[in-house]
Amino acid sequence: MQRDNIAAFKSVFARFRRPAKKGTRWVSMGLVLFLCCGLTLALLNYIFPLRINITYSPVIMAADGSVINAFLSRDDKWRMQLEPGEINPVLEKALLLKEDKYFYYHPGVNPVALGRALVKILPKTKRPPAPLPLPCR
Repeated sequence: MQRDNIAAFKSVFARFRRPAKKGTRWVSMGLVLFLCCGLTLALLNYIFPLRINITYSPVIMAADGSVINAFLSRDDKWRMQLEPGEINPVLEKALLLKEDKYFYYHPGVNPVALGRALVKILPKTKRPPAPLPLPCR
């Protein structure tokens, strides 16, 4: 009796169901995997937030804004706190050209540089060495 009800239920709604397209399953599985990874990362970020405690070097300044003296920070580094307008544009351009010339064109990770690093790191396929011939007795 119950099987007949299930069969009737399926037959009523079978006409509303669209046939599955090829590759739809892979796309949906990829989307589910992407969402699971994103939710996992968001949860880990909430549980273990990144705390950045940077200690800057103490700086003694004159009334006109010039530096009189500066001292090392607690971890023995020269770390001066600057506003973005205080950096010389030539220095900023030179630093970006030396370190990452595509800084303004990628979302934080340069995919071209990542691919170049993978090609460099992955081992090249080599043929296994031929076995050594055994000496005849």
